[in-house]
Amino acid sequence: MHNNENSNNNTLINISVNEDTAEKNVITYRKLTETVFDILEKTKNFSEAFSNIMSNIGELFCINYASIRWLDENNNDFILVNQWKSSPELHNEKQAYHYSERLLRKYMLTLFKNSLLIKQDIDLLTIDSHLKIWAEDINASSLFQLPIYEGQIIIGVLTFASIKKDCHWTDAEQKTLQLISRVISAHAIGNRTKLQIDERARELTSYDPLTGLLTLPEFKRRGAIALEENDGKQQLMITSSDFTNFKHVNDALGKQEGDKILIAFADFIRSFEVGVIATRDYADCIMSLSFATTKKAAYQVIQDANKAFCMEQNKLHPEITLNISSGIYLFGPDERDISTGIDNAYLARKLVKKEKTHGVRIFEPYMLEDIKYQAKIASDFKTAIRQHEFLLYLQPQINIDTMEIIGAEALVRWRKPDGQFVYPNQFIPVLEKSGDIIELDFYMLERVLEFLVKWRDLGAELFPISVNFSRLHLFIPEFSRDVYDKIKTYDIDSRYIDIEVTESVFVKDYVDVARNINELRNKGISIAIDDFGTGYSSLNILTQIVADTIKIDKSFLDNAEKDYATRCVIEYTVMLAEKLNMRIICEGVETENQISLLKDINCKYIQGYYFERPIDLNTFEQKYMDS
Repeated sequence: MHNNENSNNNTLINISVNEDTAEKNVITYRKLTETVFDILEKTKNFSEAFSNIMSNIGELFCINYASIRWLDENNNDFILVNQWKSSPELHNEKQAYHYSERLLRKYMLTLFKNSLLIKQDIDLLTIDSHLKIWAEDINASSLFQLPIYEGQIIIGVLTFASIKKDCHWTDAEQKTLQLISRVISAHAIGNRTKLQIDERARELTSYDPLTGLLTLPEFKRRGAIALEENDGKQQLMITSSDFTNFKHVNDALGKQEGDKILIAFADFIRSFEVGVIATRDYADCIMSLSFATTKKAAYQVIQDANKAFCMEQNKLHPEITLNISSGIYLFGPDERDISTGIDNAYLARKLVKKEKTHGVRIFEPYMLEDIKYQAKIASDFKTAIRQHEFLLYLQPQINIDTMEIIGAEALVRWRKPDGQFVYPNQFIPVLEKSGDIIELDFYMLERVLEFLVKWRDLGAELFPISVNFSRLHLFIPEFSRDVYDKIKTYDIDSRYIDIEVTESVFVKDYVDVARNINELRNKGISIAIDDFGTGYSSLNILTQIVADTIKIDKSFLDNAEKDYATRCVIEYTVMLAEKLNMRIICEGVETENQISLLKDINCKYIQGYYFERPIDLNTFEQKYMDS
């Protein structure tokens, strides 16, 4: 080869080759090989190291192209993974060349002399036309190729090519290129193995092991890319879906069958629209990103899909009734935040479940205002309770025959520093969701105990006061002990406190609820069941739960005025409660007609606006305690 001097100021190698001095050539090529080692060891990124090496040796060896290809898993195609060009305007190699590993081995062993193929050999090449096309694609006059082995198997090929017609590598240069090739190949195999390990690790962390759907982080990553690449001509939407009461499905069918339903739903989502990506967010909640045409069409597609899947599963499993709730968020043409879409679709779905419907809701901006309001309620709670903004109100409970007070219900009111009231239906659901309701309930219990202590010390005749407790308490093992300890701290007889819980707490986890209730009654604390008549198993509860008081819900009483069957149910409930030594209090009594009805069916105790609204503590004391 003619003398070459590398004039690139950025190169690591600056060698002048004298063909007349063989010894100098040997020293030069040895240094060259050492430098290649050095580049590979110091450069973490293999592609960068490969380009760096070729930039240094390309001119020296008259090389214009260099590439590394790996044989695919079917042993048919050699796939391009690394490519270097001495000049940007030179042609690119094709992404893949198709020929078998068997033919490549034959090609290497029979056609090449020291793996060298020069122009005249290329012209005569007949063993595999694809190899000739390979050379012609890059207009190569000479090729120098070495197979990359793993054991005895060819797994790749390293190629050097020259487009110069008079290029011919000397024996010394060929030996050096062979040595350099082996060094590069060894590092290429190491890099390939690392990439395969990284890819396997990525797969393990990118897919849900149960459904095969993406994990949430991978879904967010791919979703962000989809939003970024979307040209705005197509609208994207996120759908968040989950099953209603899937715990009941697992209880009825077993977890293994429940998992099969989740897997079937994942497969269903993947199949019903091309291009959809989906994730199993958690448990039975599955989220997807897909294209939408119009708002109406998006709603209809998801609704129809949910119905179709549920109908199919309900036929397969007649012992269950499967329902799906879904929330949809439609991205605007300029929106790129995948997390916002996820949050908003999730919010729309939660509203469906809150309304206890099985359907589809599309996110609307007003929903965010509700969330902001709820967040403010939750954030203001600690300050409010510290500054005693929560007030004790009492509503008397009356003996219908004597019209005398026999007890009262404690009710909470929130008065802000500016005098404005926050209504219970605005803050109690929020505090239940955040868990702060537990602190508020005990706060109100203390206000009741303070009231009782005051009037006991004044010598007044006391009566029971019922205190509402959220269903959350009844799943806390220490609940009964904490209530009893609080009562004893104020030295009040337990019989003056009734713990009031709603009927709905008995629908789920009956065993835990019953244990706490029994422990409370064993400590002399009475139990009142509120909202009786609103559930599906009201009468059944009377046979299973030992309570002291049943409070018939106002809506039940309203129906009894116009519906004879409802009146009969109340009448027989009163009779049953009496036989079980339970007291009946009818809530929401507002009219004289209701009073007459209750007297007719022998319901002795009432609570409602007919007698008194809930009133603040001072007013209550003046009306019912001063005497």
